[in-house]
Amino acid sequence: MTKLKTLIGAGLMLAATASFGFTTTGDLQEISPPPTNADSNQLESNDYAFIWRERAEVTTSVSTFISVDPFVNNPSGFYDSGNAAVEANWNGYLAPGTYNSYMIHGDKDGPNQTFVGSVTFDEDILGVVYKQTELCDTDAAFGSPSTVYSLCGSGRIFELDGPNNWFSLSPDAKTLSFSMVVQHNMDEIRIITSVVPVPAALWLFGSGLGLLGWMRRKPA
Repeated sequence: MTKLKTLIGAGLMLAATASFGFTTTGDLQEISPPPTNADSNQLESNDYAFIWRERAEVTTSVSTFISVDPFVNNPSGFYDSGNAAVEANWNGYLAPGTYNSYMIHGDKDGPNQTFVGSVTFDEDILGVVYKQTELCDTDAAFGSPSTVYSLCGSGRIFELDGPNNWFSLSPDAKTLSFSMVVQHNMDEIRIITSVVPVPAALWLFGSGLGLLGWMRRKPA
C-alpha cells in the first residue's frame, strides 16, 4: 500500500507540474520559488538575467493588451527595431482564457551589462510583454502574488534600440531567444504561454486511483 501511495503521489506531482516547465541556455538563470522583491536594485547580477515562473493556469475573463501578439503582425518572429511606428504594429490583445506566465528580469550592479540567452517552454508562447506600461498593466493578472514588482516610470522596459537589444521567437513558438543590454534600471520581458495537459501524467494519476479502489474492494 505504501508503494501505491507513493505512485499516486508521483502522479499528482507530475500532473501538477508537467504543463509548466522550461529549459534555459546562456546568461539566463532560473529562480525558484519566485523572488520576493523584483524592484530596481533588488535583484542585481553582472553574470545572469533571471527567469521565474509567475502563475500557473491563471484564468482571465477580459481581453488583455500586450506588447506582442506573436507572428500576427511580424511573421518573421524577430523583434529588433526601436522605431515607435514599427513597434505600434506589433501590439495585440490576449483573449480571455487560461494561461501560464513567466518573467525574465535583467538588472546589473555597476556598468552596462549584456545578457544573451534563450528559454524553451513545454507550451506555446502566446504573448510577449516588454513595454513598461503593458508590464505594469499585466502585473495584477499574471505577476507572481509573492513578488513585489517595480512601478511604472522606474525604467523596467526592455528597449529595442540597438544591435544588441532584440528578441526572437522560434517557428514553433516554443523558444524565445534574446540579447538585452541593461543600461539603466532594469530590463524585463513577461512571457505568456498556453496550458498543455500531459496525458502520461494524467494516465498515471488515474491508474493509481483505479488500482487503489480495486485493492480496497479486494476481499481480505
